[in-house]
Amino acid sequence: MNCSWGSMDTDASGTVEPRFSGWKPRLSRELARVSRIGLLFYLALFPFGMSLREIGGWTATIGVLLFYMLDFRSSNARMLGRLFWIFPAFWAFLAFKSVDSISPGSSWYVLRSNLHMGFGLFFAGLEFVRTERDIRLPVYAMVVCGFMQGLDGVWQAISGKDLIHGTAPMGGKRLTGSFSTYRVGNLISLYLPPMAGLFWALPKRIAASRRLLLTVALLLPPLFLLIGARTRSAVVGTAVALMVSWAIMKRSWWKGILLVAVVCAGVMFLGPHRFTVEGVLQDDRIRELWPFALRVFAHWPFLGSGINTYNAAFRSLGLRPMFEHIDIPHPHNIYLQLLCETGVIGLVLFAVLVFLFLRHALRRIVPQARAGLRWWRVAALFVASYVGYLGTAVSGHSFFRNWWLGTATLLLGLTLGYCAASSRPHFASPGESAER
Repeated sequence: MNCSWGSMDTDASGTVEPRFSGWKPRLSRELARVSRIGLLFYLALFPFGMSLREIGGWTATIGVLLFYMLDFRSSNARMLGRLFWIFPAFWAFLAFKSVDSISPGSSWYVLRSNLHMGFGLFFAGLEFVRTERDIRLPVYAMVVCGFMQGLDGVWQAISGKDLIHGTAPMGGKRLTGSFSTYRVGNLISLYLPPMAGLFWALPKRIAASRRLLLTVALLLPPLFLLIGARTRSAVVGTAVALMVSWAIMKRSWWKGILLVAVVCAGVMFLGPHRFTVEGVLQDDRIRELWPFALRVFAHWPFLGSGINTYNAAFRSLGLRPMFEHIDIPHPHNIYLQLLCETGVIGLVLFAVLVFLFLRHALRRIVPQARAGLRWWRVAALFVASYVGYLGTAVSGHSFFRNWWLGTATLLLGLTLGYCAASSRPHFASPGESAER
């Protein structure tokens, strides 16, 4: 008599099992593959349209969460141990602050819009890597995106309109690419360090000089767009990422940091007014928005006013901006934003999360990268990009801007996933690691 599970198999011990008893591992592998495809789709295409961003983010998130439901025991998350639970705990606190809020509707909006971005993409990145060579695929996707955005910026500078949406430069001067805003600079700042990893991600059979030439050629258009966007926070983030990359890979790390610091100092004193010390100090964020955040913090010091309530909070205190518009939603500093919206507790939780994750990653990456192992050097560029994000965050967006937070947490997840997967038996490929 036939069984609905298929015919029976007998193992060596004589135990009879349905042929399809291994459906969970097979399905979990397929779900992990779906998540990987969604992640690569997101990295390569999300700046070119809102629908592309949503498709990539939701595909990656749903795939990885279903994978966890079926096969958490084989996940990189489980290999991280207790360290893994810091991230869900932080987001649980943010969920609490969407309820314990002076404006629950505003709070719920940013929490909901980040379920598949700031929250979900972290896990998708965490589970992406199984072998050391897997890290090359996000590099390729980011090179495709960054190069295309850069070319669009070059065309916008020449023709006056970008190719995708026909957007003119903002204010007639600041390039936007297909992003339709100079915030594209912050996107390029996140993408440039991993894009530089193309030098190591390309096959070793290609001569090093040719790999270097190709990598530089593909970096030039996004660099042009970064400069043309004139986004100060993006320049800061790129400089920080460059210094961190050098510090990770070189034993004489202080020389590279000193060089970047000298260049930055020169720009601040001799560069365009927008980038000079005088121009920075005259910025409305420093004169007005940051003091408002401190006033809100003083009123709600321990738990804050609730996520995404900066505007409602300073209005409730009778504060009215003189230089910015009354509807300004955040203080353009994620640390002050967390301080006033989640209080000391929220900011400390975030600081602990960042410190423990970066310590865990750097302890594993630094020795291997300095030893010249090519894939570990690529991983070093991902963690450098995340640290660059932390530098940009001093004067960048709202903490909850979903594409920015989602991309940053994805990069952090990829870094931690690479470190976790490195203890797997078949992680390393013989003859592939060393760069000579």
